[in-house]
Amino acid sequence: MTYMERKAHDAAKASGDRSVQAGELSFDVARTIEDVAQAWQLVYRAYLRTGLIHANPTRIHTVPQAIGRNTVVVCGRVYGRIVSTLSGYVDGPQSLPLDSVYAAQLDALRAAGCRLMEVGLFADRRLHLERSREAILELMRYVCYFGVHAGATDAVIGVHPHHAAYYTRLLGFDVSGPIRRYGAVNEAEVVLLRLDWYGKVGGWQGVETGEMSGRVESAAKGVTGEHGTNGPNDAITVDAANDARGRKRCVRHRALARFRSQPVPAEMYRDRFRFEPDVVGGSVIGEVMRQTGGVGGGGS
Repeated sequence: MTYMERKAHDAAKASGDRSVQAGELSFDVARTIEDVAQAWQLVYRAYLRTGLIHANPTRIHTVPQAIGRNTVVVCGRVYGRIVSTLSGYVDGPQSLPLDSVYAAQLDALRAAGCRLMEVGLFADRRLHLERSREAILELMRYVCYFGVHAGATDAVIGVHPHHAAYYTRLLGFDVSGPIRRYGAVNEAEVVLLRLDWYGKVGGWQGVETGEMSGRVESAAKGVTGEHGTNGPNDAITVDAANDARGRKRCVRHRALARFRSQPVPAEMYRDRFRFEPDVVGGSVIGEVMRQTGGVGGGGS
């Protein structure tokens, strides 16, 4: 353990941080602005190293739609120090970052009654995707359950075409759009992937669909028909037959089977950092929000 890792471990242990587990990689949800800043600083370093972004004074990378209360920031830690991260942001009035390149595809999903959550801002201090597999699986499990509890039906993600097979094979995503250039990552190539949770899984263990939907801004907007959608309970019925079909579908994608058998309860997300304006305003995240036009308030 390095000196800095030992300091982080001792501080986390003294504060009762539940993520400290004898130095093993463990996962939780960002609960403070310091957690979020540390996670997005890791994203900044990873993206800068690979040429996806240019340097900026805040040394943080995020997207405007992620700075708001419909977001979850999931963290992987070693000795309390964040070493991997992934964020999920549920669709709302500001739409999603991927709308800038895939508006037609995402609007078609909304018109069909899908409730979307975008997954992004992935970073791991390890350089190779294969070496990060365990972290990706756990980060994605936490993010997916946030979306499910929030009443979302589908996850969307934009990845480099070279990585698409990894996500389709391991996690059950489907290619849902053509390869395009994405301005948010210095015009790098991107392909749209979609994970239809209920089509692939047929229901989630221990989850009452839309459990948190009344307290998440985008879910409330969806129920009122902002994108021409119905509430999640109108479109999805989880019964015994559906449950059995879901188990059968999961066999093709072991990660989905793992997600389904290891639910993350809604309580895990209730103490997540919610980007309250009075907390964000004078912080480095507030500075990022002012520079990028972040969404901020709204929701619960």
